[in-house]
Amino acid sequence: MKKNKLALVLSTITLMLTLTAIVTLIYAYYVDTETTEPIEFVVGDVSFLYQGDLKEQLVIPGENLVLTPLALTNQSSILTELRMKIEVTSTVTGSLALDDIFIHDLSSDWVLEVDGFYYYRGLDTDQTEIGKHKILTSTTSIAIISNLELDGYVIRNEHEGETITVKITFQAKQADYVNWATLGSQNYDFTTGTSS
Repeated sequence: MKKNKLALVLSTITLMLTLTAIVTLIYAYYVDTETTEPIEFVVGDVSFLYQGDLKEQLVIPGENLVLTPLALTNQSSILTELRMKIEVTSTVTGSLALDDIFIHDLSSDWVLEVDGFYYYRGLDTDQTEIGKHKILTSTTSIAIISNLELDGYVIRNEHEGETITVKITFQAKQADYVNWATLGSQNYDFTTGTSS
């Protein structure tokens, strides 16, 4: 009987040691850790500086309203895409297209698309990806408009005292990993850089 008890105790101890070894191996298998060296990331920046000036006082048809040519200076550290919307409103006729009442010298690098935005399509862009015109970080100056005149055949004496407003809104985004449609569907606020 003593032998049976001793065999039972030894069997129990052996079983416990075996289970402990298995649990230790399983724990080691699932819990092994490694630590990498610190990795630093630098976030790119999309930045453009607007330059130029328009006359804001009393104007007459045929007079160039551009005092200093309108342009953007690219200060971005990554490839970007750029678009602008030009909104013209009149106290008499309401919303108008730029061509309705102005003779202008809009840079040919800007192309009007069906969504009402002018997209920058300059020859100094990376066009390797179909449908993309990525502005290089080496592109420094982007011309917009150098001449803007009220069309005398449209704006005549009966328009005296009329207030005409020209509003140009620029939107820039990183060229990769996001498209204009995505930003539009997220109600993206380009002034704050967040989706609203």
